[in-house]
Amino acid sequence: MVSQPAGGSQSGHISREDREQAIGAVMRHMVFKNSSHPGVPVSRDELNKVIAAQLAGRRVPGLPGVIIKEAQARFPAALGFDMKELERGTRGRGGGGGGHEGGRDEGGGGEEGGDGGGGRGGGGGGTKEYVLLSRLPAAVLSRFVDTPEQAAGSAFTTIVCALLKGAGGSIPADKLWALLGALGVRRGEERHPQFGNVEENMKRLEKQRYVTMVKGT
Repeated sequence: MVSQPAGGSQSGHISREDREQAIGAVMRHMVFKNSSHPGVPVSRDELNKVIAAQLAGRRVPGLPGVIIKEAQARFPAALGFDMKELERGTRGRGGGGGGHEGGRDEGGGGEEGGDGGGGRGGGGGGTKEYVLLSRLPAAVLSRFVDTPEQAAGSAFTTIVCALLKGAGGSIPADKLWALLGALGVRRGEERHPQFGNVEENMKRLEKQRYVTMVKGT
């Protein structure tokens, strides 16, 4: 039982039942978001709002963090996922015409399990985000779960992250596209035989925080 100090907006306590319902609400929200926007992280602020709505506005200092950690602990056994915490760093603006920086790095294989490379975005003052990663082995995912489109998306992610890592984690956008072009992946191509719409794939990586576009001054 978590007690709220006197003087809060609504003093009292959160019952075990309320706490369980809040944990369930967080888990359902993560599953729903993963289904509607696969691989796109969910912000801590968004989960805080889910918890506040479930608790009808009752505020207990520190409780949202406890609820989220409990949801993280339960996901593997309950649904076969890891609820991975990411940190979206606050980056300064660089010179030049802009470029891409490496983003999330959860490890593991497959698109859901992370493709490695890139490194987590550095810098203080980052905001926390969460993403679901399947605990199934990569071989099982590729054989029974992933569609050909998902497999192609994973390959594109791996290529881009490898190029970013080879460039030290940051690269001008034009140079990145030039390197991709040397591999037969051309900017603006809408019907690549393996990757389909190439620029849409790059936008997907930005949404999923694998890369971050940094605009020049």
